[in-house]
Amino acid sequence: MKMLHFSSSRAYACPWQKLMSVLFGTSVLVMVRSVFRVVEYLQGNDGYILAHEAYLYIFDALLMLIVMVIFNVVHPSEATRFHAKHNDTRDTLDLHLDRYYQGP
Repeated sequence: MKMLHFSSSRAYACPWQKLMSVLFGTSVLVMVRSVFRVVEYLQGNDGYILAHEAYLYIFDALLMLIVMVIFNVVHPSEATRFHAKHNDTRDTLDLHLDRYYQGP
């Protein structure tokens, strides 16, 4: 994302590049797992992959463990926490909720 050239925008740099890299990287891991699961399904119940359990641990459990660890270290809520910390205005959702609870 391109940063605006105002002094206030340079003072608060949201970690978008880090978050997008994490999302792209974990998406690749999930995609590899999905391709593995499709190949496993196509081979059927007596396929090579189901006969050798190590492939299930490597391409299924290990990949999902890596994704979980990455999301625990770099959680996407960093962007919303950053936004709430550096934004003085109320969100549109807050305004709608206020109107809902107060009535018309």
